[in-house]
Parts: sequence; C-alpha cells; structure tokens
Amino acid sequence: ELPVRLVAFDQETVNIYSGPLRSLDRDDIAALRARHPLGASDLAAALRTAASLAGPHDRLLVVSDLQATAGVQGSDLRTVIAGLERRGIRRVDVLADADALNQETCATLTASGE
Repeated sequence: ELPVRLVAFDQETVNIYSGPLRSLDRDDIAALRARHPLGASDLAAALRTAASLAGPHDRLLVVSDLQATAGVQGSDLRTVIAGLERRGIRRVDVLADADALNQETCATLTASGE
C-alpha cells in the first residue's frame, strides 16, 4: 500500500490528505483546487513541512513553478534541502510547467540526493 501525503502551500502549508493512495478521492482534489493563490509562495516552509512529515516516505514530489517569493530563497534553500535528507527523503522530483519553472531552484532541489 503506497502511503501519500498531499500538502498545499503558498504563504502557509496545509495538509490536504494523508493516507493510502487508493483512498485519495475527489473531495481531497476539490479541497486542493479550492485554494486560491495568495500572492506569495514560501517554498522553504513547504519543504520544512515535508521534512517534518517524512515518516516512512523517502520520496517527495513537488508540483510547483518553484518561484519562491517569500521565505528563504536561492542558495539558502540548500540548508532546507539538507533537512529533507536528514529526515530520510532520498529523492525529490518536480512536476511543473517548463515555461514558468525556476530552473536554478529546480536544479538545486532535484540534485540534492547526488
């Protein structure tokens, strides 16, 4: 059984769902879609939340353009990423629209386990 956590983030992080993948349902997706952009994305806070929730998970999928407009940004994210590794997250993947993607942040985040 594949355990999944769905966490939304912008200026804050909100746990939308936690449980087996097969039990993720339309209500959870609707709750995610009901969130509207609040004008700032704190990627570092979202990554810290992921680290604190790591539990049995060793992979992280970030669905974002990685345009961090609040909190820690740029090379300072390496410290936050190291926190993921200390909590056992060994692989980070990013799903994003390539036209809006912050390539530098993406490279830093996805190369963290090398």
